[in-house]
Amino acid sequence: MFLHLLSRVPASETPIPTGVRACCVLFLAMAIAQPALAQDTPPSEKTVQTLLAELISEVRLLRSSMSQTSARQSRIQIEVERYRVQTDTVNLVTSRLEDTRTELAAAVDSAAQFAHQKESAEAELTTTADPTRRFDLESAVKQAVANLEERKQQELQLREKETRLADALRSEEAK
Repeated sequence: MFLHLLSRVPASETPIPTGVRACCVLFLAMAIAQPALAQDTPPSEKTVQTLLAELISEVRLLRSSMSQTSARQSRIQIEVERYRVQTDTVNLVTSRLEDTRTELAAAVDSAAQFAHQKESAEAELTTTADPTRRFDLESAVKQAVANLEERKQQELQLREKETRLADALRSEEAK
């Protein structure tokens, strides 16, 4: 029927492209071959057993692969969590070290101010003859000395703390 339609149109008026002809031939070949392919014989019992064995083997391989993937994923999650904890620890130690250094700088500045106050009071004490003023200046010198000693002790403690934190930071960063 299709060939009949093609034969009605003269070849000189409408040429049929080669690709269209090839597609038509392929379509006709498939249409003819389809009934022959549908009449396949049922597989033998041995073939069915072989296929089932292959499928079972494939399922076992898939299960094994999924199990290995799950184990790897768990290990990766553990390592990521360890890294996060390590990073948090390093950040915490770094923050404490910076705070200690800030406190240390403040203690050094405060000690310098108390030393200056002591020197100023002592200098004024040598030139003052008024007993009330001398008493106030002596009290100021004593207070400045006490404050200076306190700041020196605080500075010593902060330097020790800074050293411990710097060592802890190096240790944590090395992990």
